[in-house]
Amino acid sequence: MRVIISITIAYSLLSCNDRQNISAGTGNIGSDAPSFPITESTGTISITGVTVAGARCFNNIKFAGSSSSIAPTPLTTMVGTTNYQVTQTVSGCTSAPATIVVNVNTVNISQTSTSGLIANFKMEGNATDASGNNPGTLQNAPGATTDRFNNAGKALAFNGTTQYISTANSYVNPQEFTVSIWFKTNTTTGGKMIGFGNSQTGTSGQYDRHIYMNNAGQVYFGVYNGAVYTVNTTTAYNDGNWHQATATLSASTGITLYMDGVQAGSNTSATMAENYTGYWRIAYDNNNAWTSQPSSYYFSGSLDDALIYNRALSSTEIKTNFTSPDGAGNNGPVCIGSTLNLTATTVGGATYAWSGPNSFSSSVQNPSLTYASTNTGVYTVTVTSNGCSATAYTTVISGTAGQWTGNTSTDWGNPDNWCSGTLPLSTTNVLIPSTATRMPVISAIANANNITVQSGASLTTALGGTLNIYGTLANSGTMANNGTT
Repeated sequence: MRVIISITIAYSLLSCNDRQNISAGTGNIGSDAPSFPITESTGTISITGVTVAGARCFNNIKFAGSSSSIAPTPLTTMVGTTNYQVTQTVSGCTSAPATIVVNVNTVNISQTSTSGLIANFKMEGNATDASGNNPGTLQNAPGATTDRFNNAGKALAFNGTTQYISTANSYVNPQEFTVSIWFKTNTTTGGKMIGFGNSQTGTSGQYDRHIYMNNAGQVYFGVYNGAVYTVNTTTAYNDGNWHQATATLSASTGITLYMDGVQAGSNTSATMAENYTGYWRIAYDNNNAWTSQPSSYYFSGSLDDALIYNRALSSTEIKTNFTSPDGAGNNGPVCIGSTLNLTATTVGGATYAWSGPNSFSSSVQNPSLTYASTNTGVYTVTVTSNGCSATAYTTVISGTAGQWTGNTSTDWGNPDNWCSGTLPLSTTNVLIPSTATRMPVISAIANANNITVQSGASLTTALGGTLNIYGTLANSGTMANNGTT
């Protein structure tokens, strides 16, 4: 008896998140209808069937090169197509081979720019490069820690004395590039977060293209081209909070440093870096004789999501990589009483499930709500399409302390009238903008450091009210003092 499998079967197997548990629907081989799904939960595809009246059992399907009905491990590490040939044997007769086409799909919601991306170190307890271009190695076992979204094991902690990440591939004289890294630290000995050096491990003799921190917590980026060229922040970032540092080199614009998506400094005369072949390094390398040299070559703190590009990203791309790299974003910083807008990447036919602080939930793709101080924190959205899902996070923060909004009333002493939801202190710089909904009236004791009243704005101290100014007053609007100032 000769058995013929005459139909080529194409199954779209859904690859969900980590590309586990992919499954397919029903299909026909020849004139028979075996029971499916085809499942892959342990690295194999198994085809099983049932015996019903008028149909054969398909447990005896064989894959080419195999003595069982278990397929070779499919290529589910990336979206794409894998072909499998199968035969069926009945009563000693083997059919001609037929083809099963396995299509692996996934839900892609990331907004991180991929053009020119040569390395993406997610640091999820390892030094794997998610781009597949430049695998890294953990040196002296930095430990897994919690990331900026409070996900355990999704960032790495470095001890500041021995631990760092080395990379496999060398690069010849990169001259146009972007480097970016998230960090959290309270170190007072500084150290290198990410940079380029001519040694794969140990201390480099040639070293530049690096982002480092000085002992005071200020962040520097620099290149060397016959002399040291740097740009730096004036603000200290060793405050124990998560921050993102991004730096670019371009022949047309020089070197630029961005902090948390905002430009912090630039030097248009630094258009080239030193000419040598080297390796990208994370959390350690030489910084001897550089501007405001830190005490340590090693970085002490947590690091996450290091990106390296072979081109200079635009300011818009850098802002996107900061605000919504995983596909979720918001319009923060947000003032109390203003509208908080949450956004998620558009996926055709998908459903959206949001959750967040103060028991927030929504099934709308881009929900909005009136912002209160209890709405500060991490918001999570799960996007589901065709049985696959992907999850993204975005962090909402309050607006600037000391900015008056008047969203609730004219009362200076009501925290909800201030952008950050907190009353000004003697160290707080206060801004009364002309765009405020209502203008402030002081009827009790009020404190501020510097006060700026914009043109078209007003500030009134009522009878019995006291305004203590510990700094300077810049009044371009109207002030009415019926109390004590």
